[in-house]
Amino acid sequence: MSKENLKIRDDLKGITFTIIFEADALNRDEKIGGNIPSIKKLTRFGNKTYSYLSRVAMRHYLFETLSKNYPNEWKPANCIESGTGEKKVVQFDLQTQNILTHAELDAFGYMFTISGQTSITRKAPVGITKAVALETWEGDMQFNANHDLANRCRANPNPVNKEEHKSFFKVSFTIDVEKLGYDEWWIKDYNYDDTSKKLTLFLSERGTDVILKNVKKGEEEFQYFIDNKEIRIDGLTCYVDKELMEEKTKKDKKTKDEKKYITFKSNLLEKKKEEHITEESSGNKDNSKGSKNKGKSKTFEIYEGDYSFDDEQNLYQFTIGKYFYDEQKNTLMLSMVLLAHTIDAEKEQGEKYKIIKDNLKIGQIEIKNEGQNKKAIFQLEDREKQKRLYQILEVLRNGLIYHSSGENYGIVPQFIIAAGLKLPIPIFHSFVELNSFDRSILENAYILKHEKSDANQNKKLIFAYKSEKFRNLDVSDACGDWYEFLMSLGLGCGEK
Repeated sequence: MSKENLKIRDDLKGITFTIIFEADALNRDEKIGGNIPSIKKLTRFGNKTYSYLSRVAMRHYLFETLSKNYPNEWKPANCIESGTGEKKVVQFDLQTQNILTHAELDAFGYMFTISGQTSITRKAPVGITKAVALETWEGDMQFNANHDLANRCRANPNPVNKEEHKSFFKVSFTIDVEKLGYDEWWIKDYNYDDTSKKLTLFLSERGTDVILKNVKKGEEEFQYFIDNKEIRIDGLTCYVDKELMEEKTKKDKKTKDEKKYITFKSNLLEKKKEEHITEESSGNKDNSKGSKNKGKSKTFEIYEGDYSFDDEQNLYQFTIGKYFYDEQKNTLMLSMVLLAHTIDAEKEQGEKYKIIKDNLKIGQIEIKNEGQNKKAIFQLEDREKQKRLYQILEVLRNGLIYHSSGENYGIVPQFIIAAGLKLPIPIFHSFVELNSFDRSILENAYILKHEKSDANQNKKLIFAYKSEKFRNLDVSDACGDWYEFLMSLGLGCGEK
């Protein structure tokens, strides 16, 4: 079968990849003794201490390697700040990005919080374990004193102690093949503009906006005034003078409890229009059958927990979805609506929209009605999914960037065992040790066999590599040809 005709095997649900590499434990933990950088450690087998590199660190090294090796396909996704006070968080910007446009969101997941609503979350299809040392830590320390610079300026050196550990480490990566390239969002509404080819997904209720009148632009960018009272916008965070707002309470229909909220004083408001989500403010014309909320509007209300108050500056602080200042009318529109824009979406049959990148279809978004709710389904093209899988596996096989504290060791496998699976489970992880491999795991029923058309049809779909240091590990039943393994998975993206 040629590479062009390859498709991912229908029964391939997971790919697991366990490696052993040699490096130093540079993933630092808290300082001890005031000025001693420590390494991350855990205790096993009674009182034996092992260093480890965190899952977060391993995710960072994997993505950094992918983005440097494949810069066009693995561009870092943009982030935004949202929330207020202690609830302020940094998160990926789903208003402009999704799994089709950014492979990082597809492979490593995300959580996107929406004020007052359930968050949109994606569990990472690429599961990663800690990288745990296979040799015990015996209290190794490094003593540093920068004599070179100290001598140049005739100063006394400032000695520093650091915990160190050189060891072999074991880590496993497991890919949920079904989850990769597929995502679902529950949305409130959507529309599609045939002229601009823009599909807009509404992640929160439409119409929750306000138009303020007699607003003057300040000297600073994104600074506005009403009767010398300030409104300032920083990203999606809005700061409003207390004198422009009022506190109210409303009884919750379900719990019957009083709910406290803030809103703008009514004398500051422009008379409400029939539809506030205009082409001018959102960049869309409302041409979709899915847009059924015309004529509806909600009061601009921000409930307790979604805002904070700065006593020193006398300012309320809360998150908005978008804003628009009209210089001719001296009006400022603030909206709680959160949008997700997808550029270059071409309508296909029904409510399916294909997404174009570099003149190629990379996937589609389908809108489905689920009772009174709507669901946006993101589906990556098989060609793009094959490419992402291949690129992940290639960098894992060849090595990851591992550079910390000025030291560059790299994560280069000295032992690899990988397999195609019926379920995405890291089955090899606990069976691999420094000088042994428990072969009984090879009888695991989750491991796929080569397809009937393959020359190795009676063999399990396993790939293994070992350096001379691990020549005693018996993995003789596994395939030793990397590209044969990829072809058997249905990933023919690389050249041998």
